[in-house]
Amino acid sequence: MEGFRDGLKSERLGLLYDYWLRIRPAPDRLPGRAHLDPLDIPAILPWVILFDMGERPADTRYRLIGTSIVDRVGRDFTGRLLSEGYWGHDTDKVLEDYWAVAQAGLPALWRRRMVDREGLPQVYDYLLLPLAADGKRVDILLAGVAFESWGEEILL
Repeated sequence: MEGFRDGLKSERLGLLYDYWLRIRPAPDRLPGRAHLDPLDIPAILPWVILFDMGERPADTRYRLIGTSIVDRVGRDFTGRLLSEGYWGHDTDKVLEDYWAVAQAGLPALWRRRMVDREGLPQVYDYLLLPLAADGKRVDILLAGVAFESWGEEILL
């Protein structure tokens, strides 16, 4: 993971990544949901998503979606399967990417595009961080989102 932080152009995603590193119980162990305290990251919380990982990629489910993301997308997918979300024709690729992060237990960063609730194209950076109740087997993914526009954050 050395050098990974350098690829995070968004201050918000950098702060989330730094927090994830801080709450790790040991360098060779992943933090679990129990280590995550929303009170530690109040400014970031509206921009995070939690996913419950199932036994197979198709079982991945939205556990929680931050309010700013719901506002941007115009829908709340909490409790629904990832495949029911807003990924469209990219759903299979997204499921594959999430599954790869869960299997490797390593963070990942993507730049993606979407159409927001106003019908406007958006570009955003998407950080995915693994969480594991036992420190090893990933059962939850923590995502952070940073959009290029709308004034809440400009990526460098």
